[in-house]
Amino acid sequence: MNHRSNMNRAGAVMIVTLWIVLGIAALVLVFARSATVDLFAAANQVSALQADAEAKGALQYVLAQLDGLSGALPDPTQFPSEAVSVGAGYFWILRPPGDNETGYCFGLVDEASKLNLNSATSEMLMNLPNMTTDIAASIVSWRSPPSASTAEGADSSYYLTLPDPYDCKNSPFETVEELLLVEGVTTQLLYGDDTNRNGVLDANETDSTLGVTGSSLSTGTAVNGGWNQYVTVYSSEPAASTGGRGSGAGTGGTGAGAGGRGAGTGGTGAGAGGRGAGTGGMGTGTGGTGTGAGTGTGGGARTPPAQVGLINVNTAPEAVLLCLPGLDQADVTALVNYRSNTGADLSTIAWVSTAITRTKAAALSSYITVHSYQFSADIVAVSGDGRAYRRYLAVVDASTSPPSVLYWKDLTYLGWPLDPAILSSLRSGSGLAGTTTGITGGTP
Repeated sequence: MNHRSNMNRAGAVMIVTLWIVLGIAALVLVFARSATVDLFAAANQVSALQADAEAKGALQYVLAQLDGLSGALPDPTQFPSEAVSVGAGYFWILRPPGDNETGYCFGLVDEASKLNLNSATSEMLMNLPNMTTDIAASIVSWRSPPSASTAEGADSSYYLTLPDPYDCKNSPFETVEELLLVEGVTTQLLYGDDTNRNGVLDANETDSTLGVTGSSLSTGTAVNGGWNQYVTVYSSEPAASTGGRGSGAGTGGTGAGAGGRGAGTGGTGAGAGGRGAGTGGMGTGTGGTGTGAGTGTGGGARTPPAQVGLINVNTAPEAVLLCLPGLDQADVTALVNYRSNTGADLSTIAWVSTAITRTKAAALSSYITVHSYQFSADIVAVSGDGRAYRRYLAVVDASTSPPSVLYWKDLTYLGWPLDPAILSSLRSGSGLAGTTTGITGGTP
């Protein structure tokens, strides 16, 4: 009986031991799982920080490329923008397709190639696709002071009746997105069918004109991007400084002597931005000389205000050129064909009078330019392991040296805008397929 009792006791101890071992094993598995989750979370956080740093590095790259251009466009051969490797990751500078372009396009967007919402007349706005008279009038009313408002456009008396009331701004637009506050403007009008704003009809997007989704069309089909790709609030061109003029007045000398009087000539003075000095005149006469003293004053230098909203006729797409006063489709086609000719001199707006009639060209002189000082960059950056990506929209003003950042907005919430195969390749450890361009310190 003692033997049986000992066996029962040993069996109970074994069972308890097994339960303890099983509990310890379960705790180990739980802790291991937690450690694995923390490890992946830390890795993802590191990747996110890497992608963010690469996006900000891409911004510095853009600033360096635009510095000192003085209104000229960057040379695309010296400005790689697709799959640029920096550190372990990559970045792209995405842009909407231009006229007759399809698929993903890369590079900066010239803001002077767009219609400025703060300077365009209602007649110019009316030439945008799907624009209505009421919306055009409301856009002008939104940016105009109350004293300049008209009966056509919506004002505070309308906006204050909305479920979420607000006042009419009655001052210039600060962002393009502000259009969504204007009566009649919808997301569809502003962004078209391009919900993620990558310039391509994706599988989950529907072409409202054709009534088909992107999954049923070939990859890279162009998409209606709405007004967003044609309007801006940033374009301006610095005016040249004008120096002050100096003016001087001198008193002539008189000479006294036998036989006559001497006559002296007054001095003249000139000043540039400050004070001018005049030289005194000398009089001559028989028997004597006369002396005179002159004084001069000069006005200080002044800088005229920047010219807002000039359209770069060298880069504007057809839809924007059609907004210029007095132009029809035939004129726009002539302009596009002429500027596309190899060897055409586009250094001044004088070429416009060669492409279209002189009368029409002369009427455009106060609306067009061949310089660009503001550029937007849609920056997409991804970590080397493909775990994280970031997307930012930057607007840069290159009218100063160094250039300044006017706008910086996180667009990551719109999702990955490029080919999904890129992320799959990076996450699998295969790297990025195809050739890439590496940069060091912002130099391509």
